[in-house]
Amino acid sequence: MKVCYYLATTDLEGGAQSLLDLIKVSLSNNIDVRVILGKKFTPLEKILNKMHVQYIIINHGTDCFNKNLIKLLIKIIVNKIAVYHLIKYLKQEKVDILHSNSVISTIGMEAAKKCNIPYICHIRERIEDGLEIRLINYKKLYSLMNESYCCIAISNFVKERYDKFVKNIIVINDGIDIKAYKENIKRGKINNKVLFVGRICNQKGQHEAIETLNLIVNKFKCDVKLTFVGAIVDKRYYKKINKLIDDYKLNPYVNFLNFTNDLKKLRKENDIALVCSSNEGLGRVLIEAMVSSQLVIAANDGAIKDIVQNNKNGFLYNIGDYNTLAEIIINCINQNNDKIINNGYHFALDNFDNQKQNGNVIKIYNDIINK
Repeated sequence: MKVCYYLATTDLEGGAQSLLDLIKVSLSNNIDVRVILGKKFTPLEKILNKMHVQYIIINHGTDCFNKNLIKLLIKIIVNKIAVYHLIKYLKQEKVDILHSNSVISTIGMEAAKKCNIPYICHIRERIEDGLEIRLINYKKLYSLMNESYCCIAISNFVKERYDKFVKNIIVINDGIDIKAYKENIKRGKINNKVLFVGRICNQKGQHEAIETLNLIVNKFKCDVKLTFVGAIVDKRYYKKINKLIDDYKLNPYVNFLNFTNDLKKLRKENDIALVCSSNEGLGRVLIEAMVSSQLVIAANDGAIKDIVQNNKNGFLYNIGDYNTLAEIIINCINQNNDKIINNGYHFALDNFDNQKQNGNVIKIYNDIINK
């Protein structure tokens, strides 16, 4: 069986990480894997080389709308050329199944349809409220999704966004390579270090953390250290965050680190994992934190509320309620929350194991081949 994975983007955020975990399971099931990338010289390319996975670079962009009409026209032309090259590649390689890793690009599905190759569409995002973007042609997207063998949504929250337009959606939570994160730590009394992992943009809610830190430090006079880890994808938002830090005189309490693929050391050092995302499709960093035995504090929004059970395997707060979030963090410091951490650890192990969840995707591949 030969499966070709098509990637809309080449960053190393959650969607790509989840695909890499799926590829690991595919390889362990003796599937012949191919990957389509849109850019050269990316960190993702280096990882695929280490995994000895064959890939090809076909220059393309997403189907995201651009207000600059010239750039939009160029993107449309480039993507049409990309479809042509992908058709040629799929025929040459005699691919059995195409697996598109995102809905923000239809190139993979278009090429597979023209080659009469069965394809799967993985829905990892809510486009407008989750990614804060809109697409060029929704009608084409929904048509291609409906003609797929099936669409895989990573959560019920994501599925709900497309249910009115697409009929063949099933839910399979992302699987995670547990071994890469597993740390069954007895932390004892929680320290004052908070880790916030996620690309820096409005949807991830770094401003929520800063507003809360202002209350913790300046109102409640509590010493808390906050570390952000993530790529800056919205420079205006990043400037806004830094202005808040300056205005509240929080520089001694905040640290920014570039995105790193290895967070083990940071997760060990920071007892609390904070997730303030709105409209989160699943919350991969949340699951990684649980498996790393961090105490999870998260926004009661999106798919997060299906993962975190308040006061059982973590703590929830409502977006914008900075006082409550501040109180939760302060109350957790110097307290023993090993029971809640342990509950979160086992919940993640039971529900997001890579072999189990992505094994369900392999079953779909087998069904396609058998039919």
